[in-house]
Amino acid sequence: GKDDAALIRLKGFFAPKVAALVNRRKEGYFISPSSGKDIKINGQKVSLRYDLKDGDIVETGDLKMQFYIKE
Repeated sequence: GKDDAALIRLKGFFAPKVAALVNRRKEGYFISPSSGKDIKINGQKVSLRYDLKDGDIVETGDLKMQFYIKE
């Protein structure tokens, strides 16, 4: 997002302060869209919490990232 606390900065006039939140629980990692914006996981729009799996592709705005777990 564009917020000062965001670790990954988005550019653009319409970029939200926070685009998504990634959290960790004992079951694994999950991502939740923020600011009412949709994100895409593996090309599919996600508007609710999504349990991330190794290799998932996360897209928000023009940014595309791959999620992986390093053991």
